[in-house]
Amino acid sequence: EQTALKFHHKAIQENIRVKILGDIYDPRVPLSLQKALCLLEEGTWSAAADVNDDTCFTVCIAINYGGRHDIVKASVNMAKQIIKGNLDPEKITE
Repeated sequence: EQTALKFHHKAIQENIRVKILGDIYDPRVPLSLQKALCLLEEGTWSAAADVNDDTCFTVCIAINYGGRHDIVKASVNMAKQIIKGNLDPEKITE
């Protein structure tokens, strides 16, 4: 948590965008850490929005990441799109 808060300022100074991967909203992840990681990601991306993409660097941090969460999230999103009629199941590929 303290590291995330310290890195936030450094990342903005150095034009570094931070992307958090994984399920940080898992109840085992302390709420204070969830908030710090959200602020880190949102703050660095909003600060980098005003900067040329060629000068930005992206750092990905995996927290509580196993891949399953992404698969479930993508599957649910596709199911919703199919129900709305926006996605044809026959057109789904890798």
